[in-house]
Amino acid sequence: MEYSNMLESCVFDLLCNASEKPYLFMADLKRGCSRWSPAAVSYFGLPGEYIENMVQVWTSYVHPDDRRFFLKDIGRVLTGESKRFDCEYRARNAGGEYVWVNCKGTAESNPDGSPGLFVGMMTDLGGVSVFDPVSGLLSASEFQRCLHKELSLGRRGVLLLFGIDDFKRINDMYGFVFGDQLLCALGQQMHKLQGYTFYRMDGDKFACVVSGDEGKEAARIFSRVRDIAHALPLTDKTAFGISISCGAVLYPTCGKKVEALRAKAEYALEQAKRNGHDSMADYSENLHRKAMDLFRLQEALYKAIYNDFEGFSLHYQPLICESDGTVFGAEALLRFSAPNLPHVTPADFIPVLEDSGSINEVGAWVIRTALRQAAEWRKLLPGFTVSVNVSYLQMRRPGFRDMVLRELERSGVPADGLILELTESCRATAYDQLQADFQFFAEHRIKLALDDFGTGYASIAMLRELAPPWIKIDHTFVASIKDSSLDQAIIEYIFQLCDRAGIQVCVEGIETVDIRRTVCRYHPELLQGYYFSKPMPTAEFETCYISRS
Repeated sequence: MEYSNMLESCVFDLLCNASEKPYLFMADLKRGCSRWSPAAVSYFGLPGEYIENMVQVWTSYVHPDDRRFFLKDIGRVLTGESKRFDCEYRARNAGGEYVWVNCKGTAESNPDGSPGLFVGMMTDLGGVSVFDPVSGLLSASEFQRCLHKELSLGRRGVLLLFGIDDFKRINDMYGFVFGDQLLCALGQQMHKLQGYTFYRMDGDKFACVVSGDEGKEAARIFSRVRDIAHALPLTDKTAFGISISCGAVLYPTCGKKVEALRAKAEYALEQAKRNGHDSMADYSENLHRKAMDLFRLQEALYKAIYNDFEGFSLHYQPLICESDGTVFGAEALLRFSAPNLPHVTPADFIPVLEDSGSINEVGAWVIRTALRQAAEWRKLLPGFTVSVNVSYLQMRRPGFRDMVLRELERSGVPADGLILELTESCRATAYDQLQADFQFFAEHRIKLALDDFGTGYASIAMLRELAPPWIKIDHTFVASIKDSSLDQAIIEYIFQLCDRAGIQVCVEGIETVDIRRTVCRYHPELLQGYYFSKPMPTAEFETCYISRS
């Protein structure tokens, strides 16, 4: 059944008639249309039971100080990063009063992986949400009351905001039920820490308000929480270790309003996670400037995706056959620019896309655009092959396989005209799932390559387990190949191994004639690097490598 038709479901009518509370809604995320229960329309003063542009309209009802948290969480649903929504914030009712609500929802994806049906309910918290039902800790609304009291009494202290590292990856690999078990186990262990009160915030976050402290006690609390997170006792009497990061902000030094302090604690937590697992970061004005730059970048990326990927482009770097110097194909590399962000690098925006889940949507655009361009170039170079980077999370997203096959068919490029480069974001624990993907694409004659081979997760173990048709040796080995006998020995071993296994090799980082001469002693199939060309815009690449060929 079409989701738009499902909005007319009699089940929704029955649920609305059964009880006026909680307030119910359902939405077709792909089309942006939504339906709200009559009680919700009446209580919040909504324009009607059916609302177009649901997120835009509802955001206007969310308290301005809470919109950042709301948009961040609902953005995960809209981009397909998360199927569940659970957030507490203030919303304006029909009387113009802002009331605390808890909004929970579950999303379902379309077969192609795009957002589909979103069903949820909203509860007016009032004074009822004292405890979080998952962790057993005090709720986010209780945190608000506690910190507000601290500030109103003129007390000094520190707000700590904890977040589980890679919690999305844990949910992806083990499921949401297991994720809730971890939250419950962590909450129970936090509750046992005498002398401190912890609160469950949205998602994987927890808070602690330490009155009278100026940072010294905060470091000890973080150390204790970090230690208990490393071995959480689960209900089946096993232990599961996680890492956790923390952002700290002093009050009233850094702010005299709850919302401002919470936002600054979020900035600090995000910085801690960027620093690495099990990290703690203190809020500072410099950190705030960086956070605002990041927020502007997030906003620009979201706007670009919404506006049919405006600002995104592909540059192409040639892949050169070692045997005769001809053009085998090109690697398509993503670039982004915006009027107020003219000098954004992939190192800046790729992590933002990955963190938000938007990498899936943008990744599909990259494959579609690269294949369409390859189809044009194959008219002049029939064997031209385009190579595209994909992450493990992209590959594991429902609908990814079908999307690749569909875009190949639309472009007219044969399957062997595409190489999918699996980046080092792949985890070694995913061999069984990766083997299924490798087998699927092999059956459809689509080549896969292990990118950045020899670094991160792209290791000999993956070579043995997956037997990919291609590997790309990382440029870090090549950079010192002339002067490092160890790097030479490693590369020689990799080539011997690949030769025996029938695996083809591309060497990245060819920057000088000396490096090229040294690498060519091992006879790789392909060469890539600045010696031949930097990544070029489409028109320039066509002039230099397609027309001349």
